[in-house]
Amino acid sequence: MLLSYEQLLGLTRDLRTTPVLSVYIDGAAPDPARRTAWRQVLRNALDDARGSAESQPKASREAFERCAQFLTAALDEIPSAIGAPGWVGFITADGVRLRGPVATSMPTLAKWQVGAWVAPYVRALKQTHPVVVVMVDSRSAVLYRYHGGELKRLEKLHSHRHGGHADHMGDAPREHFHGGTRGETATDAAEHQRLSARDHMLREVTHDLQELLKVDGAVVIGGTPDSARALHRAIPAALASRVLVSVDLPLGSSEAEIATAAERDARILRNARDSATVEQVLNLAASHGRGVAGAKQALAVMSSGEGQQLLITPRFLSEHPGEAEAAVEFALDHDADIEVLSGEAADVLDAKASGIAALLRFVRTAGLESNPVLAGR
Repeated sequence: MLLSYEQLLGLTRDLRTTPVLSVYIDGAAPDPARRTAWRQVLRNALDDARGSAESQPKASREAFERCAQFLTAALDEIPSAIGAPGWVGFITADGVRLRGPVATSMPTLAKWQVGAWVAPYVRALKQTHPVVVVMVDSRSAVLYRYHGGELKRLEKLHSHRHGGHADHMGDAPREHFHGGTRGETATDAAEHQRLSARDHMLREVTHDLQELLKVDGAVVIGGTPDSARALHRAIPAALASRVLVSVDLPLGSSEAEIATAAERDARILRNARDSATVEQVLNLAASHGRGVAGAKQALAVMSSGEGQQLLITPRFLSEHPGEAEAAVEFALDHDADIEVLSGEAADVLDAKASGIAALLRFVRTAGLESNPVLAGR
């Protein structure tokens, strides 16, 4: 159950005025004897949510209890362990709107409010970015798509050599030389033709990659080293930061090996891009350019629609849930990108900006002013 950014945006807008029971479950169970321990943790979280409902009008209390019944029925289908790093459910008095496991760790919590509580879910958005794997040699290229833990073969392209030896006019050509090309041996001509056919195939591959990765995603290249490097050189500069030649993905790798490499190498690319983005935004914030750092300023620009991209860390999501939820909702309201960082990039943002920053759509001409939208948050 993976929602894309667009699907998450649609869900939040659809539920904007509806009371929702939002439920997240930590599916990790390192101890087999405690595979069902999540049930007690969830009961405690539901008791807290029920406490907030009890202070509301009768209609709201009744709606909460109907939601709790729908949740119980959904969870009864899970015999013991969740079987995934996390589980998410959005439930209204009319029924379950969304439920199921996710391939991202989640905290166990339950929230009862008007509108879905979506900040924890943005952790899973990275899993929706596609990874295209290309296994290439001089004769063919096979494209795969890795998404949501599943590998799917897309297509296979072949190089084709065109033309051949022409009929010779006049004297017979000398042995081992190709007529019409001064001083070029037949072996040289064949190699030139092979490389020309390969390069034509690689141009077709790069065209397909541009179509597959119009919005986001990564490219992992495996196969024979020479052809992999040639494909890497042929890819347009605009995609360069999203491409990695895998050193551990030789021709003949199994699909399981390809899937493992796709996940590993895509993470390497994401971490590198995240680190570059954090550095850029912090530098822009320091120079009063198109960047702000810290919760107060990030919330202000996201609420006003000035924010183009929200950067946030798992630590901020965990330690400041209310502010994190507000920032994410503002970002969704204004169609801003959301990046939950990991690794070194997250550590840097935690240390230098308390775990939250934003890239602006344009340079601000005046200092940050108080924002009435934030009153009471």
